Amino acid sequence: MLNDQVRRLIAPIALFLVAAFVPHVSQATPDGTFHAPAPGTNIVWQRESHRGSSTSRNVFTGVEGFKITFKRGGVEEDAWIPFCYGCTRHVIDMEAYGALWPLEVGKSVSFRRKREDGNREWAHIIKVVGTESVTVGAGSFETFVVEETATSIGRNWRGTSRFWWAPSVGYIVKQEIEENEGAWNRAEVTELTPAQ
Repeated sequence: MLNDQVRRLIAPIALFLVAAFVPHVSQATPDGTFHAPAPGTNIVWQRESHRGSSTSRNVFTGVEGFKITFKRGGVEEDAWIPFCYGCTRHVIDMEAYGALWPLEVGKSVSFRRKREDGNREWAHIIKVVGTESVTVGAGSFETFVVEETATSIGRNWRGTSRFWWAPSVGYIVKQEIEENEGAWNRAEVTELTPAQ
């Protein structure tokens, strides 16, 4: 009888200790290797910003190194180096940037971005801060959460960004951007049509 009482007392304590100190099993970490959407993939963005709201469609056309190329609105040629706005139009240390890949929680890189004429320069820090299941208009995705801080050297400008990179897409599916001068932008993918 005493043994039964002891077991009833100890069992809940043992369950508590197991729950408190054994790591929870979660979904596998997404694959952090770099790849881009296949040419012909369409993504529709819904944006809210300090200027209002807008919708835009990107049709992916290819990839050159880490630069993902696309047509904005199906017409205007554009490109993006993930997590680094402005980097495709300026000079950056691609070796330093490339050390970010494959994405892993806790990994970070820092580098400078310069205009080709040398008249302006920015310092960038990009960090992989976690993984997250995120649901946007286009569906649910396992993502890496990546934060970027860009600071203008010699000027009082600073921008902070948070991106949700979906390896299954090879692109971000959500972003939040804020600048110290009051500009802000929040966007998510509302439609995703793989290349045919």
